[in-house]
Amino acid sequence: MTGDSKWERFLEARRNAPPGFVEVTFKLPPERLPMRAESMWAQQVGADLFVLRNSPFHADGVSFLDTVRAELRGPEWFFVAVHARSGHSTYRVFLSDRSMREPWERVYAPLKRLGCSIEGADERWCAVDVPPAADVQAVLMELRRGEREGRWEYEEGHFGHPRA
Repeated sequence: MTGDSKWERFLEARRNAPPGFVEVTFKLPPERLPMRAESMWAQQVGADLFVLRNSPFHADGVSFLDTVRAELRGPEWFFVAVHARSGHSTYRVFLSDRSMREPWERVYAPLKRLGCSIEGADERWCAVDVPPAADVQAVLMELRRGEREGRWEYEEGHFGHPRA
């Protein structure tokens, strides 16, 4: 990408979009500053309905494969509400300096063995998708263990599993 303006980034994203996919923009609360919004790839399944195709790094209350309603404002789709839940949960992991010295695959291996998918924002930070079939309590135990051992810090983005 040659430019750095918001419009140039938008056009570049449009050119590189997978067929049938759009970006849905989520406005973020003030506590997420300096981030004001996050866009996620979504597959359009209705006039204003979209299935999220990646995990959120900043937006709370949604997870991978949730169906959301969005409103077209100018050339962009903006999140309005959740239409249907997928049963997925989302956690965010921030690696410690110690973990940065280990291979990425080794750091996240315990979560992957539990059925999670990892989507990296950068070398230190990732979104963890916990699919409905995974034992979310075992995942939470592993996240807590990693935090106690100083491997990472984590936060919950959305708990989408049925409550027991």
